[in-house]
Amino acid sequence: MQIKKHMQQLKPFYLFGLFLCLNYSIYAQANYHEYTVNSESQLFFEDFDDNKNGWSIYDRQEIIDGKLRIAISGKYPSIKKIKINTAKDFEIETSFKIVEDLSGYQEYYNSIEWGQTDYRHSYSFGINSSNQYAYCNYNGEQDDCDLIDKKFEYINKGGDNKLTIRKIGENYYFFINEHFVNKVAFKPFFGNMVSFSTGVINTIEVDYLKVGYLKKDLNNYPPNIVIIEPDINNGFKVTQAKTIRVTGKAIDNDGVYNVTANGIEANLQSGGYFSVDVPLAVGNNTISVSATDTKMKSSTKTFGVKRKSIAIVNTYTTNEKRVALVFGNSNYYGAGNLGENPINDAKDIASTLKSIGFSVVLKTDATLSTMNMAIRDFGRQNKDADVALFYFAGHGMQVERINYVLPIGVEVKDKNDVNFECVSVATVQKLMETGNSNRLNLIILDACRNNPFRTWQRGGETGLADMTPPSGTLIAFATSPGSTASNGSGRNGLYTGALIKELNKSQRIEDVFINTRIEVERKSGGRQSPWELARLRGAYYLKK
Repeated sequence: MQIKKHMQQLKPFYLFGLFLCLNYSIYAQANYHEYTVNSESQLFFEDFDDNKNGWSIYDRQEIIDGKLRIAISGKYPSIKKIKINTAKDFEIETSFKIVEDLSGYQEYYNSIEWGQTDYRHSYSFGINSSNQYAYCNYNGEQDDCDLIDKKFEYINKGGDNKLTIRKIGENYYFFINEHFVNKVAFKPFFGNMVSFSTGVINTIEVDYLKVGYLKKDLNNYPPNIVIIEPDINNGFKVTQAKTIRVTGKAIDNDGVYNVTANGIEANLQSGGYFSVDVPLAVGNNTISVSATDTKMKSSTKTFGVKRKSIAIVNTYTTNEKRVALVFGNSNYYGAGNLGENPINDAKDIASTLKSIGFSVVLKTDATLSTMNMAIRDFGRQNKDADVALFYFAGHGMQVERINYVLPIGVEVKDKNDVNFECVSVATVQKLMETGNSNRLNLIILDACRNNPFRTWQRGGETGLADMTPPSGTLIAFATSPGSTASNGSGRNGLYTGALIKELNKSQRIEDVFINTRIEVERKSGGRQSPWELARLRGAYYLKK
């Protein structure tokens, strides 16, 4: 028989089935190897070396090269009478391969059928080329079947698949390649025929058929592992979490001694239930769950989990207009070169500000003309902004109590050159002033604070000078007046690295800088102490 969804006029020739996927029997999974069919209990065996068993074979069906080859079984499947005593527990087992599928429909199934009288009364269990399975109780009047759309991971696409139907007690238990699929209630046979059928334009090759009565195997087998969470039957698990909780059950007649997942011992409870948290690396991870019984026999089940990296995106929305100008200057002449830290600082600050609603202009290794042009544009852009922020990482200095930040490529021969070769912080501050009483201005200087007339090394002696902020402004220095700031040994300078973490928290703007200061003092052993000057008009939050 064959099945095609939505083709009721052809239902005598099609089959498909319903399994209740989640209400499966753990007992059936655990005991696959505890039941066998031996030579004494075997009722029928066919290896298809020839047709010695007298199969009814029709057009486009043949026994060749030790296989039963069926192409388009149509109305007449290959069929054989095998009488089974259904009062006993029994097993029907076969193995076949889907050689060709030209139907173009995933609903067509290739099946083993049993308990059959004619071509309208039978039970069927089959698979298709889309790695799906189906069960059908077809009684000739009503098609008691539903297609299960979820794929079954243990179907070997393009290869041989072993299908097993077991009647144990009052239930059928179904297996594919020795992996439990589901169970349904046993129903009396319509007749004693067993047959094979294919999809409309499918070809299968059957390797063997075995029918017999089940006997309990008393040999010791390793534990059977059932994964409950995550749902590995839905394919590769994808998560953004750093760990994954694995729960399940290990089943063994001798008792379960321990369970581990990737070498981490699980919390094992009575009945073999276990749970364990497994850390994940970014990318693909293989989770190996191992169970050992009290006789030290072990088994393992593996599955895959992918941990996705969390991209930095602008997830914060605000009705405020927030603008920022960010500079990171590193490649100064000679000993003044600061390496990659200031550029990294600027890039990471810019990314953080974007994530909390800022429109950011980022400039790295900016010359004097580039800085002047960007600052002039920033002065125009921030006039109607609710929040304006200026950030600079690089060399800074004070000359006669006036603070300057240094562009790339400057040449200062004496202090008179400073006004022409450097950028005054006071000029930036003036361009940020506005009549908006609710405006918040932030000036953040992670500058080396050294006078180039003394040294070009980050960590000079005099640092930057104190400043008086106008109303509504907070000025933050990487270190206190007259002191030096650390360039840092990691990706970021000591100050900016701490500041980024605090900007990502929901807290008042004053607390952002207070907590940054606490962290920098802790990491520097008190050698560097950030400094803020503020004249704010209210409580401001950049992230709520």
